[in-house]
Amino acid sequence: MPRPFIWRKYFDFAAIADIHAMKRQIHVVRGHEALAVGGHDIKLGRGGIREIEFFVQTQQLVFGGRRPELRGSRTVPMLGRLTDAGWITEAARDELHAAYAFLRTIEHRLQMRRDEQTQRLPLEPDDLTAFARFCGFATRAAFEAALLHHAGRVQAHYVLLFETAPSLSAEVGDLVFSGSEDDPATLATLSALGFAEPARTIETVRGWHFGRRPAVRTARARAVLTELLPSLVQALGGTAEPDAALNILDHAFGRMP
Repeated sequence: MPRPFIWRKYFDFAAIADIHAMKRQIHVVRGHEALAVGGHDIKLGRGGIREIEFFVQTQQLVFGGRRPELRGSRTVPMLGRLTDAGWITEAARDELHAAYAFLRTIEHRLQMRRDEQTQRLPLEPDDLTAFARFCGFATRAAFEAALLHHAGRVQAHYVLLFETAPSLSAEVGDLVFSGSEDDPATLATLSALGFAEPARTIETVRGWHFGRRPAVRTARARAVLTELLPSLVQALGGTAEPDAALNILDHAFGRMP
């Protein structure tokens, strides 16, 4: 019996950007302001349920075409399978699982409170205090701290996978990966960002620009890469071991179908 087409055999870096563009559309339509607990939408807002689901679903779309074990509709089991496959760390799995459980519990309490379909926290302080106690917290401050803790972890993982900040490019410094010779200013920028082997970093990124990895084999994927590169390099530089993080990313680009 023919099965409907769901899982693409081939997926690239540009496709990931398309998925993130869809997420931005949700932000525009439904609102996605900086996280303030009162009135916050725990499903569609920053650090919310939808960001965890997008984190999982995007990687399923990228890798599920050739990895049937990564196909599934339940978020928490898929976090485990992504960990088993080596695509996310155990820490990411545990933090996102804990956040998902917390946010789903809060969502259920919101809907129990007035028997209505809502994901938005009370806006008024007294109302929010009463809701915090309904959720088992002694004070509103304790509830706010827990929410911000989980939402912050969700945002950190989601940002690393999706978010871009083009305005950062001027702050990073010179990043030139074209040409056959290494740019001295780029070498200095990479060293300042913490890369121990800046020349090797340039060689790796130059290879991406030449489409030497499946993730960047199309012209559009390489165009997206060029736009994201300043933010990506800075994010890698902010890790404990930038060179190792770059190697992991390069390996992931090579494994994408």
